[in-house]
Amino acid sequence: MRTSKLQYRNNLLNLVLFQPTVAMNVLRNDLRYVLLQSHTAPRFYEQCVKEVAVLFTVTGALLYLSPWKFFILFYLPHFVAQYG
Repeated sequence: MRTSKLQYRNNLLNLVLFQPTVAMNVLRNDLRYVLLQSHTAPRFYEQCVKEVAVLFTVTGALLYLSPWKFFILFYLPHFVAQYG
C-alpha cells in the first residue's frame, strides 16, 4: 500500500479515499500470493480456499436473511476497521 497513490491537496480527502483506492491492488496481490502458495505450500492453499468458502457462505446467508442487518452489523464495521 503506497500512500503516493493519493495526491490530493486535502488530507481529509486522502484519508477518506485511501482504502477504496488501494483495496483492489491489495486484493490482487493477496490473490497472487495465495495462487503462488498453491505450488509451494498446498496445505496453506487448501486452508485459504476453505476459509474463503466459509466467508462467502456466511456473507451470502447474512445478506439473504437481512440485508439491512448485514450492512449495519457486518459490512460497515468491517469497512471502518480497515482504517484502524
